[in-house]
Amino acid sequence: MYTGEALPNDRESIFWLNILDISAKPKFENKNNLNVNSNYLQLPIHSRIKLFYRPEKLTRSLSEAYNSVIWHIEKTRSKGLSLCR
Repeated sequence: MYTGEALPNDRESIFWLNILDISAKPKFENKNNLNVNSNYLQLPIHSRIKLFYRPEKLTRSLSEAYNSVIWHIEKTRSKGLSLCR
């Protein structure tokens, strides 16, 4: 959702696009006939897409930016690990 704020020009911005698709209930041919099989399977599909915006004013190439990132593994209180910069 656009809030009217300008995006920063000194760094990349990341956005998440979440899409939830739930198929419609099918229309059955014969609504009055009780012998019509009205069973159906309805599956929701959740798609999550990560969008990156890279301003034109950034002078470093993508490979230079990638090589300058320092990662380490940090154990969290929850069940997993997180990668931190």
